[in-house]
Amino acid sequence: MHRGWRSWWILVVPVAVVAGWALLRWSGTAPFGSDNDEYRLVAEELLRTGRPVVAGVEGTKYPLGYPALLALIDLVGLPVTEAALALNVALVVVLGGVVAALGRSLGQRGWSVAAALWAVGGAGLWGSVFVTMPDVAFLVVFAAVAFRLARLDTPAEVWVLVALVVGATLLKSVGLLVGLAASVALLALPGLRRLAWAPGAAAVAVTAATAAFTARHPEHTTGYARTFLLVDPTDAQAGEVSPLGLVQRLPDRAHLVLRDVEVAVVGPHLGRPWSWLLVVALLGAGVWAVWGRPQLRAFALAFLVLWLPAMALWPYSSVRFELPLVVLAALGVGRLTASASRAAGPAGALVAVVALTVHLWGQGAQVARDATFEEATLGLVERDAATAATWGARNIPAGDVVASFAYREVAYRLERPVVALGYTSDLQSLLEDADAVGARWLVVMPSLYLARGQLEERFVAAFPDRLRLAHDTATVDTYELLPR
Repeated sequence: MHRGWRSWWILVVPVAVVAGWALLRWSGTAPFGSDNDEYRLVAEELLRTGRPVVAGVEGTKYPLGYPALLALIDLVGLPVTEAALALNVALVVVLGGVVAALGRSLGQRGWSVAAALWAVGGAGLWGSVFVTMPDVAFLVVFAAVAFRLARLDTPAEVWVLVALVVGATLLKSVGLLVGLAASVALLALPGLRRLAWAPGAAAVAVTAATAAFTARHPEHTTGYARTFLLVDPTDAQAGEVSPLGLVQRLPDRAHLVLRDVEVAVVGPHLGRPWSWLLVVALLGAGVWAVWGRPQLRAFALAFLVLWLPAMALWPYSSVRFELPLVVLAALGVGRLTASASRAAGPAGALVAVVALTVHLWGQGAQVARDATFEEATLGLVERDAATAATWGARNIPAGDVVASFAYREVAYRLERPVVALGYTSDLQSLLEDADAVGARWLVVMPSLYLARGQLEERFVAAFPDRLRLAHDTATVDTYELLPR
């Protein structure tokens, strides 16, 4: 028992940070917005009919692992949203444990607590905790893949690695890249090289099976196939990029990816150039930390080479897309603190402790600011949407079709048929789409997302003779769609 305590005492402080940050970050606003609502809508549909469909409208663009997990939570009788949030907090603790164990396996010993603290204490990570999305679960599985690779010895253990890759791919489509990087890692182990095909092949197979399962349902309004080649994913009317234009995304969007990486790894409160200098230093130190393990070295380098260009090619950007890099940066923190302690003794250890304390102080303050901002902005939309849904339940006849650019937000809260309006500056075609399905109502939330909100405002302004304001709040408006 004493030996087990010696192994796990390092989690005491990270667990305390997780508990403190959970209290700081909870804004009182329940998960709200397209992805949060889509996962729960798909979970409801899976439980009710077994179909991977969003609100009975179109096939989901996401893998089914997380909706299936939410459906299971519902099936056993737990409140889905609350249980999902509690699970995310627990998974942050698990993340700290996996990173700490990985750091110890790399020789960081007691200083692996620094790696665990960096992994669980970042404000960028905590933006993805109180949500009903799979990003924290994906991050934990990614860390588990790295841990499995660090201790890989036998062919039987390769199949555990494959199972983890399958889990990552079921949670997020970019798990495919994790599988490919894991295959590259196995090439660095002569005794296991013959199985190098397995992780990548498993990820490809899961991706293909998911695509085939959803292909028989209507295409998602913002589906990957529909939006990836668009010049502007918020305006289909702008056309598609050429092959050369796709390549040009790499330099054109590099600054967006870099900013997301900065926020994910060091937080939004540190300005440039210090933020990107620290990112480069920590990711470099992370590669240094794994350099002595050929398979981990190959995995880290392959992942960076695959991930960063893929994120630049992707027409969207988000801090949550870059969270896997937190694991590598955390290992870098562990390596730097351990090296400082060995090189300078107690003085080096003191400097490391002070630096980490200052970092956590800044992260905690940012986490609290993020909660305040969320309550003042998203919280207002959430409350207005609830008000609008209550009004709609009383005043919109049960059979009437509601059209909305925010169809997932509306469908999750209002028991009415909802049709999705797409993203195009061809406003007439959008009106024709609404008319074609017999829509009688329109709901808009212009302040929720910038590009979509601008489109909503243009649409409302373009057809004053067809839209009569029936109910309004500060952020959510409901219009009656009048006959032609």
